[in-house]
Amino acid sequence: MKLNGKLLMLSASLLGTVSLLGQAQAQEKTTLRFWSFAVASAPTLQKEVDLFQKANPDIKVEFTTTANPQYAQTLSLAFRSGNAPDVFYIPGDISYQQIIKDKWMLSLNKWATPAWQANFPSGSFVEGDNVIDGQVISAPIYGRGANWIQLYINNKVFRDAGLTDAKGKVRIPKNWDEQRRFAKQILERSSGKVYGLGFAGKGGDFPLFTQAFSIKTSGAPTAEYGFLNYKTGRYEYASNPVFKAWFDHWISMKEDGSFFPESISLNDEQIRVPFTQNRYGMLVSGGWIPNSLKAIDPNFTDYTVAALPTLKGKATTFMPETGGGRQIVLSSQTKNADAAWKLFNFLHSKESATRWVKAGEGNRVYSSTNRYLSGKTAEVVKVAQKDSKLVPNFALLRPQLQEVKPQQVTPNLEFLILAAYTGQLKRADVPSALKKLEDDSNAALEGAVVVAQKNNIKVTLKDFAFPSWNPLVDQTTAK
Repeated sequence: MKLNGKLLMLSASLLGTVSLLGQAQAQEKTTLRFWSFAVASAPTLQKEVDLFQKANPDIKVEFTTTANPQYAQTLSLAFRSGNAPDVFYIPGDISYQQIIKDKWMLSLNKWATPAWQANFPSGSFVEGDNVIDGQVISAPIYGRGANWIQLYINNKVFRDAGLTDAKGKVRIPKNWDEQRRFAKQILERSSGKVYGLGFAGKGGDFPLFTQAFSIKTSGAPTAEYGFLNYKTGRYEYASNPVFKAWFDHWISMKEDGSFFPESISLNDEQIRVPFTQNRYGMLVSGGWIPNSLKAIDPNFTDYTVAALPTLKGKATTFMPETGGGRQIVLSSQTKNADAAWKLFNFLHSKESATRWVKAGEGNRVYSSTNRYLSGKTAEVVKVAQKDSKLVPNFALLRPQLQEVKPQQVTPNLEFLILAAYTGQLKRADVPSALKKLEDDSNAALEGAVVVAQKNNIKVTLKDFAFPSWNPLVDQTTAK
């Protein structure tokens, strides 16, 4: 049978239309925006995103990494404008309680069933941490001690300064006095060309706070980023002598001239470059930087990972860790919740965790994956886990504590650290500054309790005291 010309043209037209429709459908993808502040881990995260897209060709992921503190500011603005990402890392520069109050996070209960939760180690989901009012909002991703702070020592700088033992091994400063002496010796032996310690003075509060992290292992029994002593239920900046002792140490190192002078103008990523260039000997930073150092200079491996020096030369308290864990969440503003969950689930899988560990990014919550730890990353984990202890989840023991939301105190500890470096805070004024910080912090707590009581929350200041807590040993949340 022959088709006439018009019918042939119509058939070709219909086939072309069907073909175009098929192409359009094939090109239609759900687009997710995934935001992170983990600059050092961005290449590894991008590889995970690429693998996810390959496994889910109908989903496109726009992955963006922004350094702190710009990350927190950008994320806050995005939520206020109704343009938040679908999946994001929880910022460290914004109060977690404030994020909960502002309802940034989407409940995962639709997907995070008991069967799904059973894939994680026991104690992974904790009310007040990654479960809020019965709603699962996140899941643990990192293993114990993964993100604590260590001392990184440039071995060449130490050797050049004569800081080695009889066998030629670099000496590790055990206490603050040794750290100061070593830093001063580096400066003097190099005729002022190489410095003792570098730090990130431009990168927001957290890089400054890391400089004082050894307070946590020198006698400050704290179970959170602020220094609330849960044994007494009170903040202690002036009443605990370890704080003044640390500021004396910090100011003394500044007076010695042993700080890397460009520190004040460099952020947390930038300060690593001169470390690899042998321009200073010691860097206080987290377990996330070995891959960053390798990216800066693949040949730079001559460094030692050590525990932070302490006041007395050994840990008298420890880095606190609770059960649960949270890092990545789904946005309450997402319009593609199911797709966002797929990405969340992919990033929290054992397969992703295995690749993460093999890439040298650190340990993960699944103990089975940590057999792949090696090299500098394995050193970091060993040091970090040695100095950490499990602490009770106090908010789980007394849920009413979650309803108490103290106002942020200014100036805070990080401001005082910077002021002591710049000379605005004199040594003689440190005791009064710490006393004001302590009084203001306790007043803010007291005021927040009053507000909670007015909102019919049954809570008192005494509820913040847990006299049986022992910060020297692992403790669970059992009463």
